[in-house]
Formats: sequence, structure tokens, C-alpha cells
Amino acid sequence: MSIFKRIVLILGIVAGVSFLGIAISIPFAIHDVTSIYNTALQESEENKQNQAVVSGAKRIDLESSGYWFHVEVRQSEDDRAHIEYYHNQLYQTIVTVTEQTDRTTVMLGIKQDLPMFNFSIKTMIESVVSDSKSNNVILYLPKDYSLYSDRFDGNLYYADSVEFANQKELAQQQEAEEHQEKYEDYVERAMELDDDIKEYYQEIEQYKAQYMEAGAQSEEGYSGYDYSQFLSDITSAYNSIARFEKSRIEIAYNVSSSFDSVAAWEKANALLEQKKQFDLKDGDLQRVEQEFRAGTISQSVYEAQRASLQSELDGIAAERDTLQAEYDQLFANLG
Repeated sequence: MSIFKRIVLILGIVAGVSFLGIAISIPFAIHDVTSIYNTALQESEENKQNQAVVSGAKRIDLESSGYWFHVEVRQSEDDRAHIEYYHNQLYQTIVTVTEQTDRTTVMLGIKQDLPMFNFSIKTMIESVVSDSKSNNVILYLPKDYSLYSDRFDGNLYYADSVEFANQKELAQQQEAEEHQEKYEDYVERAMELDDDIKEYYQEIEQYKAQYMEAGAQSEEGYSGYDYSQFLSDITSAYNSIARFEKSRIEIAYNVSSSFDSVAAWEKANALLEQKKQFDLKDGDLQRVEQEFRAGTISQSVYEAQRASLQSELDGIAAERDTLQAEYDQLFANLG
């Protein structure tokens, strides 16, 4: 939550207290809160700390302990590494520098020192400002230093003009980490889509069963749940499946901009059309078999229709399986 939103929340609390009859007017409360907030911001800026980071190996390993940090890397103007952070009373940024032979470790942490009693409006505002500042750190780095962040949790960012020894390597590492996060999100959301799609395929099987059963209920052919209704239901189900597949493609594109979403959507449409045709023909086959069992068609008619439908099914299945393999291959390299 941003500082502004938190302050708005506090204003709401103050207004609520005023409404309950405590001796404080809303205009005064707003003015008082604004004054406290501005003072807290000013004191926060005045309490900035600057700590030297000595590293004979010219390598800094940035780590964090239990908190998420925003670290901006800036170019050092004096060819020395140092770190700047906020040292507020309620939320204190703790920086522990440990120099070793081959590296210097900079461990970032936060210490909370909130009062147990007398937690006033003033303390609430100061705690919001302090909390929002405590995880913001600036690291000044010489050009010949290397920076590693394998055990760091947070955002590490710097302007294009900033230079350091392993800048390209770190950028590749960050890119790989971001890609992995996106891919893991894709896998999770794809599993959810699969669950939703599975429900529609179950509906399709129910439509086929209903269509099959209708074949034994009339000697006049496709009455009751007829082919037009069967076609409408199957088409509606596949239209819903198509929307989920479109979502899958959009998520995949978010993982990698090189993912060919246009080709994937074309392949998905072709695949779903073949699946739809297979289910329609399979429904016809099941209905013919049911009509034969019910004695509404002769054996010769049944065998002729069955052979024709089975031949069509075999051809559709072969095309469907080829398209499925090609469609799956488009997603294979996302990870």
C-alpha cells in the first residue's frame, strides 16, 4: 500500500474518532495529520545514514534477511563503495557489512521498535512513513566493482548510465529470474485453465450420451434431442473452450514476447475444429449403435453407416493428433 493510501486510511480513523465525539474537529484533524506527516518525512530525510562498504576483492554480495527491499544502484563519484539508507526510530534499516578475502557481504534487515502502549495518531503516521522508507536503499558502486544478488529478495535497479564490472552478467541473471517467475505463473494458471476446460469436455460427453439415448426413443429418426440441438450444444461448448485457449496463449505471450501468438491462435482454432468434428461424428456413431440395439434400423444399414462413420473418425483423429502435437510444441520452449 502506498504512503498516500495509508495516510488516507489514518484520516478515516481520525474522522471516525471525531464522529464518536472525541474533542477534535475534522478540519483540525486533517491539518494536524498533514503537519505530522510532513514533519515525519523531513525527519526521515534528515536521518539518512551513509555507510562505507570496504571490499579488497571489489566484489559485493547483496543479501537480505526476511524483508523485501528496493535497492537503487548509483555510480560512485569517489571510486568507493558505500550504502545510503534511512534510519528511523520506529523501523530501522539494519546494514551489516562483512568483509572476506574474496568478497564483501552486505546484509540488509529491518528492526521494528514500535511502542507497546500509547499508540497515538502521531505514532501511527510516523510508523507509516518509517515503514515506507526503511526498505529503500541506495548502493553507490565504483565501475570496477562486481555486484551479486543471489540471496537478495527485492527489486534491484539502476539507470543505463551506471556501470560496474559484471553488469551484463547481473542483467542476464535478473532477466532469467523474471522469466522463471513468469513461467511459474503461466504453469499455475495453465493448470487452472485445464481444470475449466475439463468441465466442458465432460459436458460434451453428456451431450453425446443424450444424443445417443434419443436415437432409441423414436422410429422416425432424429426427433427429440435431434442433431440441430446436439450441434448447437457441442458448438457452444467448444466456443467456451476456445476462450480458455485464447487466455492460455495470452499468458504464454506474457512469458516470452517471442512466442508466436498469432500462429498459436490459428493452430488452436484448427485443433478445436477437428476435436469438434470428431465429437459430432462420434455422437453420430454412438447414436447409430443405439438405434441398432433398439431395433430401429436394420443390420445392413447399421453396418454401412458404422463403417462410413468409423472411417471418417479415423481420418479426423489422425489430423487432430497431428495438430495437438504441433500446438503443444509451440508452448514447449516457454520454460
